[in-house]
Amino acid sequence: FPSHDMSNSEKENLDLQYFPFFYRKFMDGVRGETTDFIGTYMMMLCRQAEKKRIDPDLNKLIRWMGGANENTINEVLRSKFKRDEEGWYNEVLENVLIKVEMKVEDRRKRAKQAADKRWKQKPILR
Repeated sequence: FPSHDMSNSEKENLDLQYFPFFYRKFMDGVRGETTDFIGTYMMMLCRQAEKKRIDPDLNKLIRWMGGANENTINEVLRSKFKRDEEGWYNEVLENVLIKVEMKVEDRRKRAKQAADKRWKQKPILR
């Protein structure tokens, strides 16, 4: 776990450390693009998965990406992301993350129900 104090949204995201990666769809979507474009796109998808939205401040994004090319970042944003009042997001990934969150919540509920059931059972004496 990180050593710094985590916000509530960061704590919530600990359960969401993955998202399904549909590599064929991804490859079809980036075919013909440069490796810079593909790497930038992948990093931005990961950032969205981590933070829900990509900060609209381009300078912060460039710093977070380790000085990535501003033109490439703009090209990726224009072609693969949408923007709302909270920042940039990829609509396909947003839908995938919603499904993952629903699965995690369902597993959490089922685990709690199973634990409650075990605790309510009378012990078997032999």
